[in-house]
Amino acid sequence: MLLALSATPPPVLGIDAAPKLLKWAKALSGLEVTAIPIERDTATVQFGETCSLLVTHPSSKSCAEPISLGQALGCWQGEGCPSVARRKRALSSAGVLSLPWRVPAGDYMAGGDEGADAARQALIDARKKAAERLDVMDREGARAALLPLLAREELGAQDLLGVLPVLVYSGGGQQAYDVAATPGWTSLSPGVRALNHVAMTLGPDAASAVVSAALTRTDACAAISIAAGFVVTHRHL
Repeated sequence: MLLALSATPPPVLGIDAAPKLLKWAKALSGLEVTAIPIERDTATVQFGETCSLLVTHPSSKSCAEPISLGQALGCWQGEGCPSVARRKRALSSAGVLSLPWRVPAGDYMAGGDEGADAARQALIDARKKAAERLDVMDREGARAALLPLLAREELGAQDLLGVLPVLVYSGGGQQAYDVAATPGWTSLSPGVRALNHVAMTLGPDAASAVVSAALTRTDACAAISIAAGFVVTHRHL
């Protein structure tokens, strides 16, 4: 995931986007959703290994002929996607996709150099690998994929919010709680820290239940990383 510097950053998906996106994806009649990773200003609804639907903000055109999904655009990707007719039926059954797009408070990854870009890619790859290992109930493999992220200096507390709940579920609870107790985590608001603790101890369902009470609008924008962890763990908790 490469971030371009601009005066007006693209809208991003907040923590409250995960359950809305998951509900919509489950209504895609006739299509089996295998994963829904969320990465700041995009979400990818995956259908197996060779087909996906890239979801972006209406102002972000990600392909030559994007499909209007309501409050988002969609781009089909991959050689293994169903027929056009089958895709149209699935989208029609799911209806309008309403997502809470927000203006980002800033880029939380330290710096903007190649090291930060490498760290972003490592974060994406590790979460994808962890999801794959959890799909086959390999918690040790998921833990091994995530642990190296804790040693990357470019990744701050904000970036690891979506990693720690998955790490706890994968058997890395001690490492996750040790990281959450470091001084760097005091940069997060009390509401975000509280939500992270709920997500780690009780899981995404409990965190979703308290999010409106724990977070302000600003916090919800700052907590977008948690949404990706919610999607990964929701399929296994």
